[in-house]
Amino acid sequence: MTDIDRDTLMESAIVVQRTRFMRSPQIDVLYKAAAKNVYDIFSSQTDPQSIMEIELAYMKAESEYTHADLKKMFADTIAAYRNALNLLKIVMEEPEMYLKYCVPACEIMKRKNKRGLPHDTFHFALALHNMRLQRELGFGSHMLLDEDYELLKLRLANLMKAWELYMGLQRKVLTGDTVVSKLNESVQKVNNEQVQVNTALEAKERKAKHSHEERIELLHRIFDLYGNDQVDEGIALFKQHFPAEKWMERALGRKYLEENGYDTSELDD
Repeated sequence: MTDIDRDTLMESAIVVQRTRFMRSPQIDVLYKAAAKNVYDIFSSQTDPQSIMEIELAYMKAESEYTHADLKKMFADTIAAYRNALNLLKIVMEEPEMYLKYCVPACEIMKRKNKRGLPHDTFHFALALHNMRLQRELGFGSHMLLDEDYELLKLRLANLMKAWELYMGLQRKVLTGDTVVSKLNESVQKVNNEQVQVNTALEAKERKAKHSHEERIELLHRIFDLYGNDQVDEGIALFKQHFPAEKWMERALGRKYLEENGYDTSELDD
């Protein structure tokens, strides 16, 4: 859910809650426009996290305009729902943590649903919320405004969809698909980093080899100048390409010349 969707939903939901029991032609227009915005946003959500986030945002708006006696019930439902959303994020992003802590806790308490999956916080929260929506829907279309009735049906359908998708994620985690996938990603990342290191080393070696070959070729040119009594030109060429600040290269160059029988005393600055 984008920030724009969230802001639009909250604005429209507040209008719906404030005007649903107020009757006048002007207010009816306002209510129906806001209800349509809410319905469209609910309809556009497809992944479990977006469905959960949009439902949580709508419940917050509902709780602000509900009867004082129901506020405690709303607070408990919202808290449970928020915990469910956090657990969903763990299952999606950190399956190893879910396997390490949540699954053993459910097994100790012998909490499994009818499909044999761990009956965790997510299942508890959605079962609680499902019961509430079913109860409201039970009032029937003759007791509810058309827009409220249609939105309730959509919210319930979304809830079932998020529930099914979550159980699919649970199965993947429990069968190791997600963990193996993350492990493969980590291995691939390490391999890619190693390839980058190897490529950089090879490039460095090629550059060093090329520099060495250039240096040898240059020294041979200096040999030729020395051998043809062009010592001054040889010295100038050496100092040009082996300046004092490149002391290591200069030392290697001098050593190479000395090993080949040349007097290097004149190369000092």
